[in-house]
Amino acid sequence: MQKSKSQKEKLSEASSIPVDIFLSLIVGVSSALFLTDDVKMKDDLARMPLVQGRSLISEELCADFIKEHDKIPPQVWTSKQAIESSSMQAIRAFVHNCQKRENLVDYRQKELHVLDRKDAENIPSPGVLEHLSHTGIVDASEEEEE
Repeated sequence: MQKSKSQKEKLSEASSIPVDIFLSLIVGVSSALFLTDDVKMKDDLARMPLVQGRSLISEELCADFIKEHDKIPPQVWTSKQAIESSSMQAIRAFVHNCQKRENLVDYRQKELHVLDRKDAENIPSPGVLEHLSHTGIVDASEEEEE
C-alpha cells in the first residue's frame, strides 16, 4: 500500500511542476500586457533612430521602412484612420526620424569629410536632433508639412 501511495505522490508532484510553470507564465504575460504603456512604448521605438552613437535598429530597418513609406500615397498618412491610429503615427514618426538620421549621416559624410559610412553613422552625443539643429539641414518632415 505504501508503495502505491509514494508513487501517487511522486506522480502528483511531477505533474504539478508543468502546471506551476504554465500558471506562472500566464500570470507573468498578462501582468506585462496590463502594465505596459502601449503609447509610450511606440513613442520610444519611434525615437530609436535619434540616439547617439550607432543605431543597429536604424542600420537594419530604416532603409526598408523609408522605401515602403514612400510607396504609400501621402493621403493615407493624413486620413482620419491613420491620424487616430497610434500604430500608424508611430510608424510615420519612426520613418521621419530615420530620415533625420540619414540626413545627418549624409551631412557628416559629405560636409565633414567622414570617409567611412560606418564612422558617419556613429552620431556623437547628444544625438541626432541636437546635431541637426546646428547644421541647418531641413528634415523631410518639415518639408512635407510646408
